[in-house]
Amino acid sequence: LCLYTESKGFLYGQRIDTSAKISVYRNKRNPGGMDERSVNLSRGIAYTAFTKQCFAQGSEKLDLYGFAQRIRLSAEEAVRNTVDDSIGEELIGMVLGDKSEITRNTMDDYRNSGLAHLLALSGLHVGFVAMALAFLLRKLRLKEGVIFIVTVAFLLMYCLLAGFSSSLVRAALMISILLLGNLFGRKNDSLTAMGAAALVLLLINPYQLFQPSFQLSFGAVLGIVLLNPIFSNLLSSLPKFLGDIISVSLSAQFGLLMIQLSHFGNITLLSFAANILCVPISAIVVVLGLLLSILGAIFLPLAIPLAFITEKLLAFISVVAHFFASLPFSIKMFSPSFLTNILYAFLIIVVSKFFISKKYIKRMTAITTTILLVLSIFVPIYQNEGKLKIIIFDIGQGDGAYIETPDGRNYFLDAGNPEDSGYAIAGERYLDYRGIGRLDGFIASHWHSDHTGGLTELLDKVNISAVYGPHATQQHISTMLGKKDIKIFDLGAGAVLDMGGNVRLRCIYPDADKEYIDESVVAILEYGSFKMLFTGDMETAHEQELLDKAEDIDILKVAHHGSANASSAEFLDILRPEEAVISVGARNTYGHPTAAALDRLSNAGCRIWRTDKDGAITITADENKYEIHGMGD
Repeated sequence: LCLYTESKGFLYGQRIDTSAKISVYRNKRNPGGMDERSVNLSRGIAYTAFTKQCFAQGSEKLDLYGFAQRIRLSAEEAVRNTVDDSIGEELIGMVLGDKSEITRNTMDDYRNSGLAHLLALSGLHVGFVAMALAFLLRKLRLKEGVIFIVTVAFLLMYCLLAGFSSSLVRAALMISILLLGNLFGRKNDSLTAMGAAALVLLLINPYQLFQPSFQLSFGAVLGIVLLNPIFSNLLSSLPKFLGDIISVSLSAQFGLLMIQLSHFGNITLLSFAANILCVPISAIVVVLGLLLSILGAIFLPLAIPLAFITEKLLAFISVVAHFFASLPFSIKMFSPSFLTNILYAFLIIVVSKFFISKKYIKRMTAITTTILLVLSIFVPIYQNEGKLKIIIFDIGQGDGAYIETPDGRNYFLDAGNPEDSGYAIAGERYLDYRGIGRLDGFIASHWHSDHTGGLTELLDKVNISAVYGPHATQQHISTMLGKKDIKIFDLGAGAVLDMGGNVRLRCIYPDADKEYIDESVVAILEYGSFKMLFTGDMETAHEQELLDKAEDIDILKVAHHGSANASSAEFLDILRPEEAVISVGARNTYGHPTAAALDRLSNAGCRIWRTDKDGAITITADENKYEIHGMGD
């Protein structure tokens, strides 16, 4: 049982008493988004349940794993008591694998500088610790058999201490296999060790193959094994220490390139420089951090001298991460196609020492593969096909839509609430997936956080040319934009926004004299004969004001998540929509969509689409016809 709670009163081995509805994780809900089911199955978690309260019964279980967890909690407490708060959480992530308390800004700095792997309990860190231990044992002139037993025992205890983190187990398996080869006098074969470790892990849980951390771990190791000899040879004129650091860093970066693009949609051009500066220091930080965690758990004063040194070193890494993250050298790209990934992997194999040794064949194969690879990247992976595209994201209890015009312009109409985690899953990942770094406009329906709270996140991720919203929200928009040089335009009844590609957004509500911030923009999106009405959180009282302005439409974006006080029968009789799309959160506490609203929509002859059931709803339209489907279709 994996329990997610802010309470610290639950201990390993206790029984949890609660009442909750158990359900399976859902598959991918948004284009470019995460497949919750596959990811959690890779972690060994098959079901999920939500409850308002639960109670612990019984006492702590002190078997081997329980004892290790008690030490872990004491180690985390030791770090928090001796190291500055923010730096301490980074250290806990690096040494013990718990990143839950690291701030989002810190995570963004590490991710955008190409140093995110340093905050994960990875094979790199385990390698540092294992090498330090093996070096110490050899200095004591111990036999290889003793070194093997002690090192493997240490790795097992480390895995226990870190809760059998999957990345740590992967690294421990590879290191154990390599040490076993040394014990029997066999030549080290990193590829065999890596393959054996992957085989064991996938036999235990095949779903790990789809976990980003699994792919990143083995991608980095594969890059080092295949490319490090080449880069080492090219950099042989440099001092050995510097050459080795640069060579390993470059090899790992090339091994991770396509995996990073597939999952995150961007690459940082200067990440190799950041890694050259920080990876050697991180090796020292991990060794010292593990020592201070263990010593602090035993007797806190023993950890203080180590904490001072570790804190200064990790603070330097944080400064470097922030500096490189602030530089404008991050490139957004399309998520690479399957063909691009295959060609890139084949190219790495071709240039490595494991391919045919005849230079002519090797050179011609490499050139041909490179040409095909470049073509696969620059021949458009995604084609708009001259159509209007609208995506109503599944972002939980909120609203967020993406609009792409036939000539390739990009807009967001609302962006959900980041506190509901929906925006991070839907909007940001879709932009990364498509390689979109600029929006031609953001349209705010009104100033409720479940509709426009995600604008803050958008401002951090992409450039926005203009923001549109009702007059009553102008001050709120201006405050959120701060010092950013972005134009703000009123959007009220009678306004028409030319979005490009013969697409226009015609606003029919509210009137310019409306000064209430909960007054939603109501607008018709038009492209040829296609019409879709966006209604924000408009309720029945406001619908009465629009009866003389309403007209036939194709698709209705249902107001206020399908509340009882929206989409009146009288209003629907005038609109006569064929399709009704409801953006609503699964298991929301408001009872949305209500039975009354669903009945009215059904009686009006609408086919009903719901984001909580159908996932993101995608609409594509030309000037004469449209198509609509959910993620499950």
